[in-house]
Amino acid sequence: MSRARLESLLLPVWSVLVRLRRVFRTRTDVGIFLLLVFVATVLWYLTKLSHEYTVDIRHDVRLAGHPKGALLVGEPSRQVWLRLRGRGHTLLEFKTFSSGQPFKLDMEGDEYTRRSPERGVLSRTQMAALFGPQLPSGLVLESVLTDSIVCEFSPLDRRLLPVRAQLTYSLAPQHVAVRPMEVVPDSIWVQGPKAELEQLDSLLTVAVDLGELRSSFDSLVALEPLPADLDMEAREVSVRMPISEFTQKEMDVEVRAVGVPDSLGVDLLPRTVRVRCAVHLARYQRLGPKDLDLFCEFSPYAVDGRYIVQVGRLPEGVFGVEITPSVVGSIVTSRY
Repeated sequence: MSRARLESLLLPVWSVLVRLRRVFRTRTDVGIFLLLVFVATVLWYLTKLSHEYTVDIRHDVRLAGHPKGALLVGEPSRQVWLRLRGRGHTLLEFKTFSSGQPFKLDMEGDEYTRRSPERGVLSRTQMAALFGPQLPSGLVLESVLTDSIVCEFSPLDRRLLPVRAQLTYSLAPQHVAVRPMEVVPDSIWVQGPKAELEQLDSLLTVAVDLGELRSSFDSLVALEPLPADLDMEAREVSVRMPISEFTQKEMDVEVRAVGVPDSLGVDLLPRTVRVRCAVHLARYQRLGPKDLDLFCEFSPYAVDGRYIVQVGRLPEGVFGVEITPSVVGSIVTSRY
């Protein structure tokens, strides 16, 4: 850029500065001038705030509660447009702090029209009657600009759902679970919208890793939370799993034949077999041959008169039975 061009651009700015210098001889004069401008602006603004205005304002509405036998679907908040009349300072205060003071609509009341069990509508007339008294003093509700507020409902229902435990663990060597894991209660009532309940088939506990267990487990475990619209009768369940240390025991046990006709006699060969089983330490000394039920099911079609040795009901604390030999022969005789 040429020097002449630069001087032509700076000349107007310099002229303004020279004129201001002639008006304000000192910095004090400038400060007084700015103070007077500020005071005049504040007085003008306050004067304007004292005037009455009519403005359109958007305001929040909070839906609370639910009608008997139904539950509100979706967000419990709505927004409406209102035409308000009032002084400037009242309108400014309402608009500034309105977000923390929403209108309240009690869904258990009769302020709205129930078009059907699944639908409710709040008309302009109903909104005016409901929202007008909730306005702060000094404001007049000229009209409600929003056409209506529509509320969707879902019928309430109850279902008894089973509880499933999400617990992982491992057993220490020579340890065994005496009984399967027990959950108390094993089912819980859940209440909520029918549509949401139909999507559930069970309730789950929170996932917990118990690590290696050497003793019985008995503790309260929380249930995984459900959506806010669903309500459970209980938030936690008791989970129990008895665990015991075990050892091996061997003994000779007699085998009996069952299902033999009265006209026949069956002698099993051998009559006793060697049994090896795992048994809880607490039951080791008390377990004897008579506590185990071994039998062979008689059949006239048995090949070569040989039968598989079967195990009946085992006493508590006994498992992992091994039988030697597992197949026995027989001699069948007639009683007549």
